[in-house]
Amino acid sequence: MRASLLFSALLVAVPATAMAQGDSASSAAAACAAQKTGLVFNETFSSTADFGRVLLCAGSTYKAETNRGGVKLSARALLPGVQSPRITELMGGNAAGGVGGGGAIYTLLAYADGVYQIQVTGVQAAASVTLRINRTK
Repeated sequence: MRASLLFSALLVAVPATAMAQGDSASSAAAACAAQKTGLVFNETFSSTADFGRVLLCAGSTYKAETNRGGVKLSARALLPGVQSPRITELMGGNAAGGVGGGGAIYTLLAYADGVYQIQVTGVQAAASVTLRINRTK
């Protein structure tokens, strides 16, 4: 009897979870339809524990720029089962580049509409990194 009650409870809970993910996906699609080209993210990171969240849309191209070199970007989807975006470094900067130099440029390509958590790794102690992401198309 307990097993059948547990099974019944799981049947009720699973569709609710799947439905919530569907709502999130449709919300992301609606937000992507309204997203214009230009700046979509501008954040300063002061440690590797810092993160930001950004809406990336499938089929759109994004250019990310940092003000310091020697750092790497990572991004992961907030919804389970969604592939992380592809991040390609176009121009890597030197960490010792000094003020006004050493920044890096990346392209980002999302495979699905959604909100992604983005982090900058390799931030040096007592040095902040500004990340700007622009939608180019």
